[in-house]
Amino acid sequence: MSGHSPSQTRFRPDIQGLRAIAVVAVLLYHARLPWFPGGYVGVDIFFVISGFLITSHLLGSIERYGRVPFADFYAKRVRRILPASFFVLVVSLLLAAVLYPPLLMGQVWRGGAATALYVGSSQ
Repeated sequence: MSGHSPSQTRFRPDIQGLRAIAVVAVLLYHARLPWFPGGYVGVDIFFVISGFLITSHLLGSIERYGRVPFADFYAKRVRRILPASFFVLVVSLLLAAVLYPPLLMGQVWRGGAATALYVGSSQ
């Protein structure tokens, strides 16, 4: 047994459908379609999904262990999110190096460093 309960590994078509709606909403917004001004709605949908899933995981931990092992909880988030985050960062920096004018690259590198450190940038 892998240590995952069926509720943790079960495919949720309802959640995937909501994620698809959220992605489409954000893409339509970024396409600057005049009849679709509310791209933030897609981001809000993602926040609601995240809140639901995180709450489900926390309640499941309480049910199984009688407590929330926060170190394990955050370690799982880090293992899941950071690889994709750094992949997007590296690809973005590579594309910027090819597509941006050299005079803007200092700003791009500062923004990349801020992104890698998960801090704000004063650009």
